[in-house]
Amino acid sequence: MILMKLGKRLWIWVSHVQFQSIQQGLENHSRQLTTQYAAICNILDFSKKPHLQEALKNIGIQQKKLRADKERLFMEYTKL
Repeated sequence: MILMKLGKRLWIWVSHVQFQSIQQGLENHSRQLTTQYAAICNILDFSKKPHLQEALKNIGIQQKKLRADKERLFMEYTKL
């Protein structure tokens, strides 16, 4: 009985550590995408470079996927 309680506590602790690691990775990725977006927006003569619009669109798509992953992760780990 004691081992079962200890095992469950250990599992919860490991899950919490995993959650924090994944959450930190998602935050780092979010910052990286935001930095890339800002760098593209600060390029001179932006209107004369149509390929940059496509790059911004792709970054926006990645940000949307990241938000969905983050929400799914929160839902999964709050069930524990």
